[in-house]
Amino acid sequence: MADKLDSMFGDVTVDDFGPVKLKAFRDELVANGMPTKWKHKRKKPKKPLARTYINRIINSVIGMFTIAVAGELVDVSKVQQLKTLDTLRNGQTTAPETEPVRPVPIEHVRMTAPFLSPIIKAMLRIQVATGMRPGEVCIMRPCDIDRSGDNWIYVPSKHKTGWRGKAKAVPIIDDARDAITDFLQRHPESYCFSPKEAMEWRRAVGAAKRTAPLSCGNRKGTNVKKDPN
Repeated sequence: MADKLDSMFGDVTVDDFGPVKLKAFRDELVANGMPTKWKHKRKKPKKPLARTYINRIINSVIGMFTIAVAGELVDVSKVQQLKTLDTLRNGQTTAPETEPVRPVPIEHVRMTAPFLSPIIKAMLRIQVATGMRPGEVCIMRPCDIDRSGDNWIYVPSKHKTGWRGKAKAVPIIDDARDAITDFLQRHPESYCFSPKEAMEWRRAVGAAKRTAPLSCGNRKGTNVKKDPN
């Protein structure tokens, strides 16, 4: 979207960019959306942008001016002026609405378990039992889990609201405790879950199911880059 903003108002000074021009940019997003990938050279079809996404783009533009105010490059009145533009509201625009994101039924999650590697399966069990974010499960280390009491407590080394100075502690009980136990034998400061080990399991399963003779296709080590980035 930055290219579209630049093409429309790249030669406009900060003093001349106000709510009217910001609304014109928003109207362009509503009317024309963004081009989709198209392999032919004819005119690219347009993909309509959702109302909530357009509002986020407009807030990002205002955010750029807010950063400029912090750097004493723009007067704060410019940000206040841009914020007078009302957001697009449901039912008051032709921009489409997005479907609400709903949780996956737990029955569907359980159906995937037989096909997962032991590492991914353990991570799934822990996340379902505790409600942790995926990133918090990925960075679990033995040293982050206090096992001195009857109840184990996991304190993530970093989490979403850590930058606000808030602490977080997650009880590791029931199925989560059973799932993590086998991975606590590692070095205290190493991660419990290794992507390398998960990929080794996946490749081993694929090799066991191989039907093509070894003289055909790829074999172990034949398609590995000597100097990967």
